[in-house]
Amino acid sequence: MASTEVSATRLYLGNLPKGATKTDVEQHFATHGTGEITEIKLMNGFGFIEYKDAMDARDVVPDGSDFMGERLTVQFARGSRQREGFGAHERSAPRPRRTPYRMQITGLPNDTSWQDLKDFARQSSLDVVYSETGRDANGRGFVEFETAADLKTAVEKLDNREFKGQRVNCVADTQPDFPRADRRSRSPKGRRPYGMPPDGYDRRPPPRGYSPRGYREDYRDRSPRRDYYDDRRYRSPPRRGPVDEYGPPPRGRYEDPYRRDYPPPDPYVNGRPYDRPPRDFPPREGGYGPREGFPREDYRRGGYCPPSNIHNTTPSIASSYPQAPPVTSFPTTRASSFATRRQYSHSPAQSSQVTEEMSEPTGLKAKSGIELLTAGTPNGYKVSILLEELKEAYGKEYTWQAINIMKNTQKEPWFTAVGANGRIPAIVDHDRDGFPVFEGLAILGYLTRRYDPENKFSFPVDSNEYDEAEVWMAWQHGGLGPMQGQANHFLRFAKEKIPYGIQRYIGESERLYGILDARLATRDYVVGGKFSIADINLLGWVNGTTLAGIDLDGQFPNVAKWLERCLARPGVQKGFAIPQKSSFSNAVVKEAIANDPEKKKQAEETAALIKEAKEKYGYKYASP
Repeated sequence: MASTEVSATRLYLGNLPKGATKTDVEQHFATHGTGEITEIKLMNGFGFIEYKDAMDARDVVPDGSDFMGERLTVQFARGSRQREGFGAHERSAPRPRRTPYRMQITGLPNDTSWQDLKDFARQSSLDVVYSETGRDANGRGFVEFETAADLKTAVEKLDNREFKGQRVNCVADTQPDFPRADRRSRSPKGRRPYGMPPDGYDRRPPPRGYSPRGYREDYRDRSPRRDYYDDRRYRSPPRRGPVDEYGPPPRGRYEDPYRRDYPPPDPYVNGRPYDRPPRDFPPREGGYGPREGFPREDYRRGGYCPPSNIHNTTPSIASSYPQAPPVTSFPTTRASSFATRRQYSHSPAQSSQVTEEMSEPTGLKAKSGIELLTAGTPNGYKVSILLEELKEAYGKEYTWQAINIMKNTQKEPWFTAVGANGRIPAIVDHDRDGFPVFEGLAILGYLTRRYDPENKFSFPVDSNEYDEAEVWMAWQHGGLGPMQGQANHFLRFAKEKIPYGIQRYIGESERLYGILDARLATRDYVVGGKFSIADINLLGWVNGTTLAGIDLDGQFPNVAKWLERCLARPGVQKGFAIPQKSSFSNAVVKEAIANDPEKKKQAEETAALIKEAKEKYGYKYASP
């Protein structure tokens, strides 16, 4: 019988999209509260999220919010949760199934997992019932098959085959037979019954659009398909219990608490406004969301316009950094509907403030001139900065569109026709029959060759400065950019903190900044004594060093002075505002640390983590 107890800290999540990950859920909930999340557990279409504090759980509850194109159901979970040491689980995990028909594989890479081994063995087109890698990291593993004939065939097919770049040897290693009680299947696909299923066993999957109550009530009497991560306690969403002061809304017309004052659109979901999507299934009963359906209109058509009071909306609790000021309206620009960075506090970024109509790009818009497809990243800013400088110097107008990289707009066919790599930035020169160019380094060269006739931001092709600029631009493109990007990943966004990765990439970034600092010790700009594309190519990355854990002022004073000179240019300032001003520039992050005690504490913890990682691996900064 289902428990009627309502958890104060644990929330049930319903109608989860198929591809949703724990990171997606954490980022979405961070836009509704700042409480500490202790656990996220995702099932097949639903899941649970648990907060450390009951007040944080009560404050968050974004029921009815738009999550990855689906209307998310969030309710307090019913029933107390069994934990280790407080009673046995209803069913213990099955033991692996074993057979005597074992194949030994040698010459494996040390990072091989049992799943990698199983996938490799399945290349023989045979059923693999068990796999195991050696625990002594000696490059040896074992795979077991159902029959002796399967074992023989697998050895013939897999011996001396390449696996992860190495040739492996496969030999039969038949073992004494095991008792039948020990034979259990080990497979992430679940426990498949052998032989005929028991009477009444129904293997049909849950019906599409399954609702916990009021829809397909006969489903509870069936035996649904069991996935490897399934748990009988979570076979179906919890039953409705008594409503308390923290419970879901009482039966009756649903009052949306977010209806009066919408927060900005969530940049990490889909770039659409925070509005409820249409319903296309029967209304749910007590405690499972709104009772009344929505019209079947397609709210995705034609993009959307934000509320007229977008600058006066109540900000998300997680959006604690100072907002960048509104972008100045330029005659030929289009505004973005999203932000492309994450919060310094490991939560999704607040939406940028823009003044023009937002739209979701679906194709090229301009008919003449340069059209820029970009996002607010270091590589995106370098092109917008150069275009603003060319506009100021020569009056060269251009058009831009903001690409939602978190929604993979850059992977759509219309974009890959311009940028085959599916990455921003990319440009189209409509004055040259729609000639496309992608990759930031190539775009800077193209624009200066075609539209900088006086070499104000470049150098004559036959000059030494031209070759020198190419050297430093290649140095950034192949060294500084990738290393700093990896430093950001391991320090801020990796699923787990790996000290070796942190010290490796931060250390290499610091080494490269040491080279740049030495270069700028006797000159104002990188090449030729003037501001050029060699400087523009670096600006987006150098202006984000604080986020990457690099102390520019303390370690590299010459680079810090150079950055200050570049940021004083009007063209640079305008370029950094397209498609929106970054919430993670050095100035914004430093201001947040200075004014917010919580951010200051986070910065201190991050510095301690970097120091600990360096000490653990004996890192010492060194540059020529």
